[in-house]
Amino acid sequence: MKAATRFLAPGLIVAVAAALGGCATEPAAPPKPMPAPAPAPAPAPVIPVVKAPPPPSALQQFEAAISKAAAEENVSLNKGDNGSLVLRAGGDGTFALASSRLNPKFSEFLEELAKTLQAHPKVSLLITGHTDNAGNAKNNETLSAARAKAVMAQLVKLGVAPERVAAMGKGASEPIASNDTAQGRTVNRRVDIVVSEGGR
Repeated sequence: MKAATRFLAPGLIVAVAAALGGCATEPAAPPKPMPAPAPAPAPAPVIPVVKAPPPPSALQQFEAAISKAAAEENVSLNKGDNGSLVLRAGGDGTFALASSRLNPKFSEFLEELAKTLQAHPKVSLLITGHTDNAGNAKNNETLSAARAKAVMAQLVKLGVAPERVAAMGKGASEPIASNDTAQGRTVNRRVDIVVSEGGR
């Protein structure tokens, strides 16, 4: 009996070893690599907000409308005080010499001015007459006032509402050139039509 046990032991050992070997687990497979994350979407382009320019003011619209007629009749456009526009009719082509009688060419400009005023009701006028310093100061003041009033009367006659127009004479008190030369005196003999927004 002992001999049989001795012969069986090695076989038993082999069988047990085989069984244990069969029970051994295989090593786990390595994990699959994770895919790279998708790139972040590009930021949306920043589109600057462009504000529309403000609409032109009533005075700017008036200036654009009268500029052609002013250039044709030798009337200059100038910037005045407080944002006003000054239509300047100078020299001796505006009135007869030493008179408040309108010359025909200047009358043509006043016709265009009246039409433009009727199309742009939000502006008003102050007409100022000016002279050089030759002669009597009182007479110059009287003449300058008469010329300004003649322009106002013509505009009212052409359909401009009287409440939109005022006139005054300033004589030689506001020269824009030297009165020491003939050319300077010619420039100073003028009518300034000051255009501003709003009523009088």
